[in-house]
Amino acid sequence: MLASHRLLLPLLCAPSLADYYGPGPKRLQEQIRRSMEAVEADKTFYSVWHTKERAHRQAASKESLPTWYSSETFNPFADNNTNAFFFRSESECDQDEQGCLHNVWEDRARAAIENPIDTKELSAAGVTWNSLAVAFKPGFDYGQPIMGEVRRMLLSDDRETQNLGMEAVLSSDHVGAKERPPLPAAQAPHQKQLDALRTDGYFKIDSSWGLAQRLPKPTRDVIHARLGGGDFSRIRKQQIGRGDWTDPDEPIPGLDDLTSHLVPTIRAIATSYLGEDTDYNGGYVALRLPANHMDWGKYISGLWHHDGCSNRVKCFVFLTPVTPDSHPTLVAKGSQRNVYYSFGMGMGESRYDDAYVRANYEAVPMLGEIGEGFCFDTNTVHKGELVGWHGRDALIFEFNAFEKSQVLDRVVCSPCGGFWSQDAHAPCYEGDGWVDEPLEFPPPPSPAPPARKK
Repeated sequence: MLASHRLLLPLLCAPSLADYYGPGPKRLQEQIRRSMEAVEADKTFYSVWHTKERAHRQAASKESLPTWYSSETFNPFADNNTNAFFFRSESECDQDEQGCLHNVWEDRARAAIENPIDTKELSAAGVTWNSLAVAFKPGFDYGQPIMGEVRRMLLSDDRETQNLGMEAVLSSDHVGAKERPPLPAAQAPHQKQLDALRTDGYFKIDSSWGLAQRLPKPTRDVIHARLGGGDFSRIRKQQIGRGDWTDPDEPIPGLDDLTSHLVPTIRAIATSYLGEDTDYNGGYVALRLPANHMDWGKYISGLWHHDGCSNRVKCFVFLTPVTPDSHPTLVAKGSQRNVYYSFGMGMGESRYDDAYVRANYEAVPMLGEIGEGFCFDTNTVHKGELVGWHGRDALIFEFNAFEKSQVLDRVVCSPCGGFWSQDAHAPCYEGDGWVDEPLEFPPPPSPAPPARKK
């Protein structure tokens, strides 16, 4: 449906004009009839256009296939795979410049044909795949010869920033992954949470964590007021501390007890999961989602996506009860091991089709009471539910692999805990190679927040 005709959606569901509007003036009925005819004409035009475009692309693809090509050749960029993405076609590209996915995918499909990988060999080596990503099974041997072929496929994009981001992901979280230390003795009781993170991509924070008593009502009232009090009409956010933002908000009083109890435990779990250079960014976010249905155009996180950081741990602590009708986060269980075909190249290449995700993964809602919550790997496919009748407030904490976050920040300006994006004049990556600045870990002290404008 074209954007210009969205106001006519109710008409398309009406049995007839008379049933929808009643008798009404003839002039009004005539205007509505003409408008609906225009909508139908547009629908017919674009349906025919898409059919012709798809047939043309399929014919061109067949013409380019060598004689030895078969269905057993691994090609995740084949024409039908773009159906797994939310932005996929020319018409959507016209409406959203971050679309045009098929233009890139066609080039990469040709590269996959020119350098074929046998699907039987891929499966036998312990690699799984779908239209979004490849994934390496636990214990995968990255020294296998086929890993070189998989790496070449992942780096087949002709955009240099995409390939540099992919190199950072592979070297940090896969081929060159740092040693993951075991949990310290004091945190050994949380081994089951670490195991769940590794297996499912998330774990729940239940009442046994004792966070509710560390969020007394006076503290919640302060946060509640900062997020708009009783006004749940829109999304609101407070960003406090070092974080990735250039103009942080004032700290929320009364949270020291919560953070001193929560952060050391989560940091220990995250270190065993991400590696020894795991960094808590010293900041947190207070987020409100509204008590009404949301449109993805206003809340892009309401589409299935990954965050473009590869493995990263983010935790939500609920300040209000979270139910199925208060916009819960949904996590695609087990998708944390995905190596996506694109990192850091805009939302068009990291937003996925709802039907495809639900058909290929178990979508698990993150529900709970005040003081409960969850931690998850933002490399999972996940989203915030757009449909809801009740709002919700939450605190968010994140933990990053420090060196990887720095590299991704400088290469593709990715908001994954790096410091470079704090500088409004930072060049990130502009085609001249790496930004040659030393990486320092532990990171420097949190900078003083800028003076607030009066």
